[in-house]
Amino acid sequence: MEEHVKIAEEVMKKIYIKFYRENFYVYENGVYHKNKTLIEQTILSIKRNAKKHLRAEILDYIRINQIVQEMTVNEQFINFKNGLYDLINKRLIPHSPLYFTTCQINANYINDHEYLVNKDIENFLNDITCNNLERKRCLLQIIGYCMTSSTKLELAFFFYRSVC
Repeated sequence: MEEHVKIAEEVMKKIYIKFYRENFYVYENGVYHKNKTLIEQTILSIKRNAKKHLRAEILDYIRINQIVQEMTVNEQFINFKNGLYDLINKRLIPHSPLYFTTCQINANYINDHEYLVNKDIENFLNDITCNNLERKRCLLQIIGYCMTSSTKLELAFFFYRSVC
């Protein structure tokens, strides 16, 4: 086995990599990020004195083996910091590199049982909706829709100032 193939296979065992639209993505903390540098650092951790030409061969081998032609958006999941929320089964599942997600909500999912009302958020929502329960519910629905990758409802949101 050629040296670049051996090293590339070892790199792919250490980190999950995808190549999509001319970029390398590395799986870290439940989401894929553009991070070619981490791949090169991993190469150098395996072969400390790998020259630029060898690193290029390794990256080319990884690119060919890890190319993703089309990213399939899985509308079933919302990626949170503490897991993937399954919209169909209504439960949080552990992250997995099998799901090629490049977006993650910068918050933990909190289920209804753990939810504590944040008075500041409640006051803010009540203030901007003029204590109108229907407007508040609509605003929360918009926020929820923005968390998904779904576009099947074909919605656009326009906000305008209204007087209470």
